Amino acid sequence: MTNNIRVFLWLALGLAIYVNFSQWQMDYAPKPVVPTATTTTLPDGTIIASKPRSMSDIVPQAGQSTASPDAAAVPQAAATAAPADSQPEVPADSTVHVKTDVLDLEISRIGGTLVKAVLPAYPVTKGQPDPVVLLNRNSLATNYVLQTGLTGPTSADRPTHLASFTSASNSYELAPGADELRVPLTWTDGKGVTVTKTYVFHRSMFVIGLEYQIANQSGSPRSSSRSMGPATTFRSCD
Repeated sequence: MTNNIRVFLWLALGLAIYVNFSQWQMDYAPKPVVPTATTTTLPDGTIIASKPRSMSDIVPQAGQSTASPDAAAVPQAAATAAPADSQPEVPADSTVHVKTDVLDLEISRIGGTLVKAVLPAYPVTKGQPDPVVLLNRNSLATNYVLQTGLTGPTSADRPTHLASFTSASNSYELAPGADELRVPLTWTDGKGVTVTKTYVFHRSMFVIGLEYQIANQSGSPRSSSRSMGPATTFRSCD
């Protein structure tokens, strides 16, 4: 009987020791390293992301190479990376302000497009200050503009409604006593062809004239025609 009691006591003591050791392992033993994702930035700016590696990758097994599985992937990714977009940036859209005795306008340097037209002498409601607005880009619901441009064979560049123009001034105003106001915008292809797009305004008139003058110093003939817009006077200077 005494021997049986001793056996049970030894078993209870062993179980108590095991439970205490297990709890100590949970509370104080070193925690295993949790693999995390890593990224590598190449000289050309390409970022290579590597997946988290398992413990078998971190601690090599017998006969296993110690080289990182991502080491060979980096140069391959650099060789197959897509080239960076090299397209030039679109110039900022700025406008030229034009004012006559009956019109208040804005012309965009992108395409030489009329983007705003106001009739200052005509209010929307009689006796109220808000004038009639014919053209504007205030919202998608009221987006009304007047685009013009030149077209022709696709072998040469031309000033379409998306071309970038330059202007000698940011604003033009019909001078007192003058009957005509001309607003020139200039485009060039950089190869000897220069196009001057001129808006023509007259005192007390709402009609807007448009002229194209082409100076061709490229040494090769060019053919162009108006693609859209109001009645145009077309002048060509070779």
